[in-house]
Amino acid sequence: MAFIRQHWTYLLAALALHALFAGVFGLTMLALPHQPPPAQLAIQAVVVDSSVLNRASRQQEQQRERAQREAQSKAEEAQRLRQEEERRVEQEQRAETERREQAEREVAEQQRRREEQIVVERREAERRESERRAAEDAERKKRIEDERR
Repeated sequence: MAFIRQHWTYLLAALALHALFAGVFGLTMLALPHQPPPAQLAIQAVVVDSSVLNRASRQQEQQRERAQREAQSKAEEAQRLRQEEERRVEQEQRAETERREQAEREVAEQQRRREEQIVVERREAERRESERRAAEDAERKKRIEDERR
């Protein structure tokens, strides 16, 4: 009893504090709803009618058509690019062939000009030679005539 007489104020404060906590807990329990939330079933079901099925099938068909159009456009684009590349290569080959033919024509033209130049030089040399011979013959004839006189 000596303990209670010495510490009665502390014990009374602890009792009041416990009573306060019990009151707050009780009021909280009264304030909360008494009905628990409905329990969820293990199996969840969805009702599907024909309109949902039709809509889903239409969406799938539209997606399939869209994918086909995209694939077709990609294939057409790839085909167009291949054709352009083939045309470009063909043009390059034609241009290269034309360049080679032009070079061959130029070489042939140069060869023809050289041959013509050679022919002209030969004719000129033959003409000079014939003039020289004619001059020699004329001089020889003149000497012979001078000697005869």
